Amino acid sequence: MQCDTARPGFFDWKGRAKWDAWNNLGAMDKTEAMTEYVGLLHDQVPGWDRGGKAGGGNPMGPVCSTIAGAMDREEEGLADDAGSIWEALRAGDEAAALAVLAGLGAGERDARDPDGRGCTALHMAADAGLLGVVTALLGRGWDANAADEEGMTPLHCAAVCGHEACARALVGGGADVGAPDSDGSTPAECAPASWAWMAAPTG
Repeated sequence: MQCDTARPGFFDWKGRAKWDAWNNLGAMDKTEAMTEYVGLLHDQVPGWDRGGKAGGGNPMGPVCSTIAGAMDREEEGLADDAGSIWEALRAGDEAAALAVLAGLGAGERDARDPDGRGCTALHMAADAGLLGVVTALLGRGWDANAADEEGMTPLHCAAVCGHEACARALVGGGADVGAPDSDGSTPAECAPASWAWMAAPTG
C-alpha cells in the first residue's frame, strides 16, 4: 500500500525511519511485501522458521512477526505475562503452551494478545508453526476465522510463514481460504504457489 501520510517531525527519529522505509516501498502490495520479508529472513537468518536450530521451536511472535519474539519486551512495554500461553507461544514452546492450555477455560477463546495486535492464541500458534497447539486450540473451539486488527486470520499467518501442516489443520477446522484481510489479501493468495490444494474456489 502506498505511503500516504506526512513524514514525522525531525525529533521523531524512530517514526521518520519507519516512514522512510515504508515510502521506499513505493506501491508494493501487502502480499509482495510479506513474501519479500520472509525471503529476506531466509537469507539473513537461516533456520528462523525452526527457531534457529534443528528440531527447535520457532520463537515467532504474533501474526507473522518472527522477530517479535526476540524483541526487548521491557522496551516495548509488554505486560508481565510469565507462565501465560502468550509467553509460551512467543517462545515457540509447544509443550509449555499445551500445558497452559489444559488449564484454560472456554472464556479464553476470545482473549486477545497483550501486545495489542488483536490476535488470538490460534494466530500465534499458526504463525509459529506449532501444529500440536493449533490442533488443540481448534479442538477446544477456538475460532479459525478470527481476525486481528489488520483483518488477518490464523490461516493468513500459516500461509505467509509457510507452515503447510498448520494451514491444512486450519482449513480442516473451518478456516476460509478466501477471507480477505484489510488490504484485500486472502490466505490463498498469501500461500506458496506450491500449495495448489489451497487455491480459492472460483465461480
